[in-house]
Amino acid sequence: MSQKPTPFERYEALIKELKNKKQPLPVNQFGDVNFKQIADACNNRRQWFSENANKLMPNGKTLKATIAFDTETLGTAIVESERANITASTELDELRKENNKLKRARDINIGEINRLRKENAQLKALIEINKEEATNLFDEIMESGRSFSCR
Repeated sequence: MSQKPTPFERYEALIKELKNKKQPLPVNQFGDVNFKQIADACNNRRQWFSENANKLMPNGKTLKATIAFDTETLGTAIVESERANITASTELDELRKENNKLKRARDINIGEINRLRKENAQLKALIEINKEEATNLFDEIMESGRSFSCR
């Protein structure tokens, strides 16, 4: 009479089969190892993995360490979640809105800068005119010898 394989032996058989087929471990929608699918494939309960995570297995390692090694060796399937696509699309829309706001603000600022440059040029011209008038007035005072003082 043959002995029924233990849950660990069934898990090891599944891992060996995956290695032979060069298939990765299945993952859930969050990218974590999908223990439900693994449990179903090796005819174990899903809880067996969490209940025995720190238990020493026949290979001399804990189940947790064995699974970590198998995950590193086999890798995991890549599952692109819909949530990631929705998030990326939403982020793209938000970035486009922000980009448009920044473009409008830039255009307004460029207009303001141009207006200020023009005003600055006008003020510089007025200063030059006032300097010339002050110089002319000073020269006139010096030539005539008159003094204009406010008291």
